[in-house]
Amino acid sequence: MSKLIIKKINIEKSDKDIKTGITYELSSGLNLICGNNEAGKSSLMKFIKEGFFRPTNTDNGKIYFSVEDKNYRADIKSSSKKQDRLKLYDENNSEINSDFIEQIINQK
Repeated sequence: MSKLIIKKINIEKSDKDIKTGITYELSSGLNLICGNNEAGKSSLMKFIKEGFFRPTNTDNGKIYFSVEDKNYRADIKSSSKKQDRLKLYDENNSEINSDFIEQIINQK
């Protein structure tokens, strides 16, 4: 079974009240996200969820992740065109099918 491991998140632009231009580095295993009220914890989680699964009105940014020791990048942007919202790239910067994420999540 493949595992999707998020390594780094960069929120580049936001219309919401969260910090932008910040890169979140994540370690392998369990990561604890803590901070003061209104610090952006929920916004960060929403960015991950909406970016991968239903990028509609999310922030613009990038999620760097790996699957089976291969590195990938998800470019996420707010767009009215569905095909422009999520673009996936492999280690060689070649675009790959965005259904790749669903295939990994739906593995049994």
